[in-house]
Amino acid sequence: MRFSEANHGANAGLGVARDFLEPVKQQFPAMSYADLWILASYAAIEFMGGPDIPFTAGRKDATDDSACPPEHMLPDGHFHKGSGDDDYDHPGPGTAAYVRWVFNKMGFNDREMVCLIGAHALGRCHTNASGYDGPWTRAPETFSNEYFKLMLEDTWTVRSWGGPVQYENSKSGADLMMLPADIVLVEDPAFKAICEEYAADYDLFAKEFAVNFKKLTELGFTEWGLKWCARAPTRHAVACISLPDFVSLAAAVIAVCSALSPLSKACRLTLMILVCLRRYETTAAKAGIVAAVGAVGYAATKK
Repeated sequence: MRFSEANHGANAGLGVARDFLEPVKQQFPAMSYADLWILASYAAIEFMGGPDIPFTAGRKDATDDSACPPEHMLPDGHFHKGSGDDDYDHPGPGTAAYVRWVFNKMGFNDREMVCLIGAHALGRCHTNASGYDGPWTRAPETFSNEYFKLMLEDTWTVRSWGGPVQYENSKSGADLMMLPADIVLVEDPAFKAICEEYAADYDLFAKEFAVNFKKLTELGFTEWGLKWCARAPTRHAVACISLPDFVSLAAAVIAVCSALSPLSKACRLTLMILVCLRRYETTAAKAGIVAAVGAVGYAATKK
């Protein structure tokens, strides 16, 4: 975000927040920008009445522009994957597929992505940033499940104005807005069922949002994520190694070491290394873990 990624359409307007936090960075220079920005987001959510999200430090800042992903990995108002009546500007199967494409490549399923999009209860769109205009709810500084309630209970029609396609509430007034990718959450049957759950139960939404947002802010590059790129318009993707994948990896390595040297120190060391290094989720790190543990296991059989 300190390099070219700051200019991506999906990040328009975030310079205001970065500038606001810069004095904090100057006061605590040992803290990485990445940790500072994530901690600030957790604190803001809690301050606005949202859930408490446990913070884990340790993110490292990029040193140059080579670490920036290509644009359009996140949704923005200028990237439409479909055509005709089946594109980002017209909620339908194409829009639903686009929303899933954005989140699936980061390791999120339907429930998790609907939950995260619920953050639209906060803030508003600005014409000088995204081109869209207006708030999603009438309390844009309060964390709530109003976003889901409004989408389900109000009537939404295309706004007549000179900007990009967006929707406005026509039953309770015309003071709110929804994007096409919002409306599709109540048009797609699978998405709608999840919206109905969250609209009926704030505590459920808040609890799951805390888990999903923490996951979002602790993602790493993985082999699984890169496979998505074969079907994406870019070579990079961000994803997170899941708990089942981690357990499978741990079990496989431990099985190999146990076969070489049953109940040896190598077996116990294997488990310790994998547990301690689970957060290092790059392909290189995983390969390093396997190689290191394999070497330890091999050395144990020679004693």
